[in-house]
Amino acid sequence: MVAKIENVVPMRPLPSRLGMTLIELLVVIGILGILIGLSLPGIQAIRSSSTKLACQNNLKQIGLAIHAFHDRRGFFPQGPPAGTIDLNVHSPLSWRVLILPELGYPTEGMQAIDALKMEPVDPFVSPPHQGLSLVIKPYVCPADGRLFSSLTNPVGIRAAFTDYIGLRGGRGFEGVLGLSSKIRMSDILDGTTNTLICGERPPPDTLQAGIWYTWLSPEPGNGFRFGPDELIHTVSPVAVPPGDSCVGGIPNAFGPGRPANECDRYHLWSLHSGGANFLFADGSCRYLNYSVNDLLPALSTRAGGEPVSLP
Repeated sequence: MVAKIENVVPMRPLPSRLGMTLIELLVVIGILGILIGLSLPGIQAIRSSSTKLACQNNLKQIGLAIHAFHDRRGFFPQGPPAGTIDLNVHSPLSWRVLILPELGYPTEGMQAIDALKMEPVDPFVSPPHQGLSLVIKPYVCPADGRLFSSLTNPVGIRAAFTDYIGLRGGRGFEGVLGLSSKIRMSDILDGTTNTLICGERPPPDTLQAGIWYTWLSPEPGNGFRFGPDELIHTVSPVAVPPGDSCVGGIPNAFGPGRPANECDRYHLWSLHSGGANFLFADGSCRYLNYSVNDLLPALSTRAGGEPVSLP
């Protein structure tokens, strides 16, 4: 007997599901969004810390250059005197110009001196001083992308700017970089670890201040060009020139600021959060919070005898 064989259709396996449902996709996107949101503050904090440390490295380089200048000349870079300048005795150039050779820019330093000899009243006009528009990398805080290239200021001069400024002391010139000064290490009686040399002060968006190359005109009634660029005092409230629109509007010598506020050029501040970097006379660099505003006058004098204890 022959069995009857029926036609049997083989069972096909069900196709596996290769895609995702809309709900699953939305869940994944939501999870990724949460993870990105959680990681962004950490990334921003790392970036902020990196730029702060790079800024400190700039100030340390400046400190090494200032100390090398002291080793070569026997005193810290001095500012020019008030009144008429005898170019045979004093240099009207900014301390930032004077330390260029020690900072690794010897050619630019000589160009600045030669331009001044040819035209001491205005070396930027006659002859044109090409070095003026040269960006000096250690003079620019990495947090300030505006200054990575030269800019044109309100009077039409193309120039390079800086985020760092010297401290003159209190109402007078009791600091290390005072006018007509030739301060030696032994003159810093308050101790080099307790005495500031310079700190941060970004230029305003109006570019009314912040050119790294400044000088004092040798003519009677001279003044620094351009704006408060050479030295800044640390006493609160901040005194500004009579008739200036910023008079009475700057309560603290060290406090938060904004590039958009032109009055912030008269006090110390930074683009970092909560404070700024400062260079001490011993060559060290520290980040100080805005809360130490009241201590800055004592920290910026070289022989005031004030007791100071930083937090």
